[in-house]
Amino acid sequence: MTFRFMNYIKRLRQTEGIGGVIINFINSPKFLIFLLLIAFIIIPAQALSPLWVSNLTEIDQDIQDTSGRHFLLFLAISDDGKTIATASFDGSIYLMNEKGKVLRNITAGNESLEILSLSLSPEGDYLAFSDAGFSPASNPPKKITLMDRNCEELWNHPTRTFTYILAVSSDGLYSVFGSYENITCVDKDGSVLWNYPEAAVSLDISDDFEYIVAITDNQKAFCLNRSGSVIWENKFRSPNNIKISADGNYVSLTTTLRKLYLMESTGAPLWNKTLPPGTKYAKSEISSDGDEIVVRINGAISGYDRSGMLRWNYTKEPASIFSLSKDGRFSVVAANDSLLILDGEGNETGKFSFDEKIQGVAISSDGSKIAAITDNELYYFDNPDAELKNSDITPDETLQTTGPEEITPPATETKKSPLPVLIIIFSMGLAVLFRR
Repeated sequence: MTFRFMNYIKRLRQTEGIGGVIINFINSPKFLIFLLLIAFIIIPAQALSPLWVSNLTEIDQDIQDTSGRHFLLFLAISDDGKTIATASFDGSIYLMNEKGKVLRNITAGNESLEILSLSLSPEGDYLAFSDAGFSPASNPPKKITLMDRNCEELWNHPTRTFTYILAVSSDGLYSVFGSYENITCVDKDGSVLWNYPEAAVSLDISDDFEYIVAITDNQKAFCLNRSGSVIWENKFRSPNNIKISADGNYVSLTTTLRKLYLMESTGAPLWNKTLPPGTKYAKSEISSDGDEIVVRINGAISGYDRSGMLRWNYTKEPASIFSLSKDGRFSVVAANDSLLILDGEGNETGKFSFDEKIQGVAISSDGSKIAAITDNELYYFDNPDAELKNSDITPDETLQTTGPEEITPPATETKKSPLPVLIIIFSMGLAVLFRR
């Protein structure tokens, strides 16, 4: 049988029909190149695996969650990706390093709290959050708090209304909070520097705190300096999201009426775009130098450059949340139950599938480190396509730890998938087999 098959192959090779063409192609070097190309096309969607996974809710073993409120809801990461902060809805806060070690965790204990917002300074040295008492009372106690990287409280201030947005400067000297009543700036010592008497819908700051941009509930957008003085203010129809580049030079703004704007920090308009029909709640993010503006539109993710040109549009899977690295080279996207990495051209370079809904994503400034949370678990990824920066700097081991760490289950380390290597080996084996 084998002899007859080999004779058939020889006769087929001598023909000029499609069979001969196929056999000649298989015997040519082009076939090996073809198989390798197929392998490298498949690899990006399979290569992403978490470095570790930690079930944070298991840390608080003494908590009896009878209310169903003990689930992760907030996530932040430092610029270098070495510090991760996350919080559960019922008042537990966790600070971790890039190895998956819990550096500090705070539990609400007997207090009934709801975390409303959380922010980590770019350097990872300061953590700000707002909370409210969980109570059937019509006016539960509310406050804003700033902590250092050891989770030692520096100050807290009571507030009259709920605070859902906040930001901390890179040096921790300034914190700004937006509530239903006003926008408040507080220094590192806890002194209130100024109040802007408008309810905030969206808020952002430049890294050096030279500029604060915000949207109010009366459809006004404005920019303040660190002294609280108005640099500019403009009316927009139904604005819902505002961002400023980390260097403080450019501002992006979206509205619920399908508009995307780019302005200078002086308020000078650069361009505006009408977004696709059906767009209701577009959200934009902007790179540190303003060269890249990424916007979520009806589940699609689109990338614009500073001139307003649409550079790419990702529609393969519907996106629910996303985050852009400060250098603008990568976006991390939650789509259905999958986490995706998109490069600066909108190409999918990594993918990981979850068993449950993704509640939050975060990415380091150079796109090399990525974090994601589900209801109970924190996932930490290394982006293989990003150039690692400051790789010779070791993690800061001076952070204090507390008693609960002793009962903390270690983060589960995961190994990278061997599939890419197997694909290459299999492809080369096929090429050698058919060329004999």
